[in-house]
Amino acid sequence: MSEIRFYSNPESLAVALAEELAKNIVATIGNHGVCHMVFPGGRSPYLILKELREREIPWKALHLYPSDERCVPVGDPDRNDRLIDELIIGHVPFPEKNFHRIPAELGSEEGSLQYALLLDRTPRFDIALLGVGSDGHTASLFPGHPALLNRRPAVPVENA
Repeated sequence: MSEIRFYSNPESLAVALAEELAKNIVATIGNHGVCHMVFPGGRSPYLILKELREREIPWKALHLYPSDERCVPVGDPDRNDRLIDELIIGHVPFPEKNFHRIPAELGSEEGSLQYALLLDRTPRFDIALLGVGSDGHTASLFPGHPALLNRRPAVPVENA
């Protein structure tokens, strides 16, 4: 059964979503001993990650994977992985080795090839939290873009 929920502001949505995510993460770790979670890029996960770090989660059993990344140098403020650096690492007992960064600094083609190798070794994704841009894109995949025809586990997206 589908359920649609409405929230009066982004903060109340973030609180509710963080609570739901925490429950699912804890349940998955209880069932499998580990939880592999995909999270979106951009600014959309900021409030959610901020709320999530306030929850009781077995952080050492959580693995995080960004759904997309910008091809800019490590540490660049436009990178998506900086949200985990800023909001999670150092704030909770989350091992940095459990954060599986996209090596986008290698360029879109090489970075996506390296990330695809990592994804091929990942047994499963338990949770995928994705956003949708105002233009309909998710995980840097844009409606009508040729990258949608690529069937690799990680896809380079140019001219998006």
